[in-house]
Amino acid sequence: MKKLSIKIEGMTCQACSARIEKVLSKQEGIENVYVNSLQGYGNMDVRDDIDTKKIIDLIEKSGFEVPKEIVKFDIEGMTCQACSARIEKVLSKLPVEEVSINLLQNRGQVEFYNGLVSEDEILNKIEKAGFKAYIVNENRNKNIIDHDKEELKKLKRDFIISLIFAVPLFLTMFTHMAGVHTILDNGYVQLLLATPVQFFVGYRFYKGAYRSIKGGGANMDVLISMGTSMAYLFSIYQLLSGKNQFYFESSTTIITLILLGKLFEKRAKTRTTDAINKLMELQAKEAIVERDNIEMKIPIEDVIIGDIVIVKPGEKI
Repeated sequence: MKKLSIKIEGMTCQACSARIEKVLSKQEGIENVYVNSLQGYGNMDVRDDIDTKKIIDLIEKSGFEVPKEIVKFDIEGMTCQACSARIEKVLSKLPVEEVSINLLQNRGQVEFYNGLVSEDEILNKIEKAGFKAYIVNENRNKNIIDHDKEELKKLKRDFIISLIFAVPLFLTMFTHMAGVHTILDNGYVQLLLATPVQFFVGYRFYKGAYRSIKGGGANMDVLISMGTSMAYLFSIYQLLSGKNQFYFESSTTIITLILLGKLFEKRAKTRTTDAINKLMELQAKEAIVERDNIEMKIPIEDVIIGDIVIVKPGEKI
């Protein structure tokens, strides 16, 4: 059994709460129903296999309303469309009405009936899927932008490090075909060059792969980690076996090229996010509305459907 506390609107007296209690108590799997018309909440114990949306339907059929809530959250760790799709799939298993994940803005939104799911449950589900999420606080926008720029710096650093070690290894393919022998033909030298790329620069891919597998899925990080690790480990086997055919350059080149692609992607994403945030800053903070033939200035969050909004010359919309 699990406990539910659902906000109910439209109750005006004790008879209203009694009617809801009567309707819900008749349902199998719903026990200890107590509805407080003064506080506007209904509390009950519900069996785990009961569809909670059925409870909402019963309350609404009784002539009352259960308000919907929208929670927005920022997400860290998404790298591709598969990541956002996995989060949507995980959250859709909760008793929610609508899930929307924006990969470009690293932001998600969930609409649900009050009382059926909590913000902590949503965040925990995302964390179990291998990501981190925070409830949106508009004051965090600057921190998010700073975080993106810091991540861009790390990508640049890792790419440059990877490039420095990968270029000599990449050139060995051409020198070998040309019959030119250099110190880079030595397997231990190649191992020395490939190891920092594989485990220092490539750590981000191992970390992403671990999170993905832990969340019950597989993304590009898993493929990259598996592919480069096989090339790296097989090259070590060849080296220890006394053979002279290595694939260190394959693992380092793959990591370097993928980092280059991620660098371009992150740079474009950061610029787009900056542009969107600058547009958001242009949004009006207050609006003038007419209610009961009286003009009043209110925060834009308090504007509701049906309000008459007055826009004077030169004002922002």
